[in-house]
Amino acid sequence: MVGNHNGGRPGWLEHPIEARTACPSVPCMDRAPAAALETARAWILAAQARDVDRVLAHAVDLGGVHTFASGPDTNLTLDELVAHLRAHPPVPMDAVEVEGRCRGDVAWVFGTAQVRLPEGPPLAMRISTVLVDEGGWKVVHLHLSEGVAHEV
Repeated sequence: MVGNHNGGRPGWLEHPIEARTACPSVPCMDRAPAAALETARAWILAAQARDVDRVLAHAVDLGGVHTFASGPDTNLTLDELVAHLRAHPPVPMDAVEVEGRCRGDVAWVFGTAQVRLPEGPPLAMRISTVLVDEGGWKVVHLHLSEGVAHEV
């Protein structure tokens, strides 16, 4: 991932396997397939653009919290996320860069973006999604960390 949130230090994927798992007897996750990465990236951009039809077409509602973010009252069900998207205009977002890992039919895709607000400097965001492969990758969870320094 170019411009990762580690300030130029090695990212999680570059560390040796011993550093990536607290339990060496459990195999590490594989790199996420390109289809999972592209689905997550396109889904994030669809949400940003307020393309509710695309968001719903590539999401699974497991009930309960689907999305949470940094602010108050941001633990949202999928229906609440869709209502939020419909109620607020899009905010420009610079290119979303993602990488990810998977195990079987579950993928964890994460990355960074800059949101350009109408006033003030761009807002740094960390984005994590969890996807399942149900004959095609679909988002089951979204986490947005807004305004968080990209450091570890």
